[in-house]
Amino acid sequence: MTRKDYVRYAKIFGLSLLITVPILIALNFLVVKHVSNVVMIILNVVLVIVGFVLAIIIAEKRTKYIAKKRQEFLDKKAQEEKEHQTEEQPVVAQQPKQQNNKKHKKKHKHK
Repeated sequence: MTRKDYVRYAKIFGLSLLITVPILIALNFLVVKHVSNVVMIILNVVLVIVGFVLAIIIAEKRTKYIAKKRQEFLDKKAQEEKEHQTEEQPVVAQQPKQQNNKKHKKKHKHK
């Protein structure tokens, strides 16, 4: 695994903790007196797994969204460069003609 993969999984793990920890704390305070410890452990494990799955889904959607926005940006940038090049081409084509005319006129003046 590369460093990028480790960072990706660390972000997913952090997001899953961010999702599940507040729910676990609130649930433990509210239900601890009414449910046995075994049921509480099973409930906590299920919530952690569900939180991890949600974090993976959110991370994938975010990755797709970023890729989509990046592609739109690159398409827009390519279109702007294309428009910019088409605007510059007539100007570039005129400049050498003007320079040639000036050189040509100078040669005639010297004769």
